[in-house]
Formats: sequence, C-alpha cells, structure tokens
Amino acid sequence: MSDKSDAIAVMETVRAETLDAISGIPGDKMTVAAFGTWSVKDVLCHLASWEQFAVPDLQRISRGHIPQLATLRLEEVDEWNAGLMRSRNLFSLPQAKFELEESRHQFIDALNAQPEGGVRCRPDGANAHRWFGQRRKGSRRRNPGMASATGDIAAREQGWAAKGPRR
Repeated sequence: MSDKSDAIAVMETVRAETLDAISGIPGDKMTVAAFGTWSVKDVLCHLASWEQFAVPDLQRISRGHIPQLATLRLEEVDEWNAGLMRSRNLFSLPQAKFELEESRHQFIDALNAQPEGGVRCRPDGANAHRWFGQRRKGSRRRNPGMASATGDIAAREQGWAAKGPRR
C-alpha cells in the first residue's frame, strides 16, 4: 500500500468507529448540548467543516501553492473553529449527517487526485499527516474535556493522518 492509500484506510476505519460510537444515540439527544455548548450534531458538523476546508487546500498543494491551513497557528484555532461552525449551528441533524458523508467523499476525491507522495504542507517537506497530527495534538491539549467526553471522536477524526505511516 502507499502512504495515500494507507491514510485513506485509516480515515475510513476511524470514521466507521465514529459512526459506530454514536449509532445508539437517539436523534433528539444528538442535538442537545453535551460537551460544553456543543452537541453530538455540532461535533459531526465540526468534522465535516474541516474536511470541507481541506479540499481546496489539497487543490492548492497540487498546484504547488501554499495551503491556507499552513497559516493556522494553534493559538488561533478557536477562532477558526468559531468561523467554520458559525453557519453550521443551524443545520438540522439530517443535514449534518449528509454533510459529514459528502465532505468525506470530496476529501477522498481531492486526496486521490494528488500524486503519490505529493501531499506536502510545509517547506521542509513534512507529509500532511505529520502536519495535521501536530495540529491535533495541540487541540487535545487545549480542550481535553471535549476529546474525552466525545469518546475521543473529534480527536480521532482530526488525527486520522497522525496514525498513518511515516516513511
């Protein structure tokens, strides 16, 4: 397998685990704040929003341009999250689930369009999975309660590539 196919396999495994973790939660409970001000629906929207945000970045990378995520500083991640979530707070649960599924398809398509070994996010050549992995670690240090309260759903989803191969 390749780095890309390994990363996709890990992403799909983690997504299946995420969906399994929430499968028994009644719909009316998924829209009630359970993790601070966030509901399970909000967490699903959050996961979808970052995949949607990453699609144009993968296209930028394929053109040899700097991805917008490269400008993200850990101390600003809460502001980025607030901006990404602002319009999604009004999504219904069915829309949130649809967006989660659709964002994954778009992200996988954009990732598959990359040449093998071509997903690079930093000038020093670090693979995207290492770059995203560092971002995830910072997020868990800032908000460990949310990661543990959701059964580590958000951290696992955002950290998909951190678990991928590092060749």
